[in-house]
Amino acid sequence: MVRNRSGTGEGQLSKSSDIHATPVARPPAGAWLAVGTITFITIVSFIDRQAFIILAPAMKRDLGLLDTQLGILMGAAFSFTYALSAFPIARWADRGNRRNILVICLMVWSAMTMLTSLAQQFWHLLVTRMGVAAAEGGGPPVSQSMICDFMPLRYRAPAFSVFGLGSIIGASIGAFAAGMLAETIGWRMTFLVLGAPGLAVGLVMRLALREPARGQFDIIDETSDVAPFLVQLKTLWARTTFRRSMYYMFLTQVIFVGMAAWWPSVFERVHGLSLSMVGIYTILALIGPALGFVAGAAVAHRLADSGVRAPILISAVGAIFLLPVLVGTVLSTSSLVAVALLSVGGFMATFPNGAVMATYQSVLDPRARATGAAIMGLFAALGGGVGPVVIGVISDTFGQMGSGPALRVAMLVPAAATPLLAILLFGIARSLARDLEPKS
Repeated sequence: MVRNRSGTGEGQLSKSSDIHATPVARPPAGAWLAVGTITFITIVSFIDRQAFIILAPAMKRDLGLLDTQLGILMGAAFSFTYALSAFPIARWADRGNRRNILVICLMVWSAMTMLTSLAQQFWHLLVTRMGVAAAEGGGPPVSQSMICDFMPLRYRAPAFSVFGLGSIIGASIGAFAAGMLAETIGWRMTFLVLGAPGLAVGLVMRLALREPARGQFDIIDETSDVAPFLVQLKTLWARTTFRRSMYYMFLTQVIFVGMAAWWPSVFERVHGLSLSMVGIYTILALIGPALGFVAGAAVAHRLADSGVRAPILISAVGAIFLLPVLVGTVLSTSSLVAVALLSVGGFMATFPNGAVMATYQSVLDPRARATGAAIMGLFAALGGGVGPVVIGVISDTFGQMGSGPALRVAMLVPAAATPLLAILLFGIARSLARDLEPKS
């Protein structure tokens, strides 16, 4: 038996529907509040994550770390663990209570953040960083799966943009709080202070967030079981749009996560800012990405009847101009000009977020969305792991130039890859309609 569990006529895109169809379902009561609650958990996650990046210069001095080691901690160690943990947690979420799983993940990564304060050498930081990553890896796939079951198709792109905005808010809070606290109580106590609230938030979220009905806005074939993982992977890999989306996610993370991990160090080494000022500048830089999420949500919702393809095409045009913006940011001798250009680049980076996430999530079986998000997350994590390490290695290689100039040279490498983002976005828009047209 195949039926639409919402009774609204909104089709399940993973079977035969066209993404351009106009769904008639509206979000149920409390749906946006639930999305806000899930977004709040994301905020807590990014407070912990951004704090480590802001505190990296202090840890480098205190523990005598190399840039390569910092790159491993901010990139490979975190991202690879993040990706590997996402798969078992996602499979668990596709069968279990997602609300409870999300709360468990929140409390574990908060506890591991607190343990970071005890580190005495690189290996201690490595273990705690991987512990944070293992728990945080469950956040996105579980959250995305829940959002799809709170929101009908028409509202998913705006909902995912709101969800993505949580990362900007959390990073802003983490940057400001870590910078200010580090100069007054030191980096060790800062990890304790920022990690502790997550434990309390977890208990509150256990009571405030409900588990939504799985697939309530989608058609589900109730006579069939969830396909095995390898079958799902083969089906998704056969779709050009999904493959291009994975390539896009990988490259986006290489460029923007890689560079984001090192911007605080650039402002400290090149422009001579204190940690507190680095935190403030980081917040200023995040204004653009925040506006990008908001603008992307507004455009996606306004163009809902035209499908997700329209905002992706707009994003592709904007991505063409990323190269001069990022190169100008790296080479600028003015910290104010650099932060302004960085904010503009961030806007271009986050604008397509909601549309891209809605695209690949809406083509998945509702009972496998967390797993699908984990597959996409693997490619994103690989990129996020490679980017910071590559920059760190190049910086150490050119270390004879001085730490500031060497880091500048290293930052130009990922910036040079931005034209590929425009090519991939145009490719996603081109193949989308073909991949999602009804199959006979």
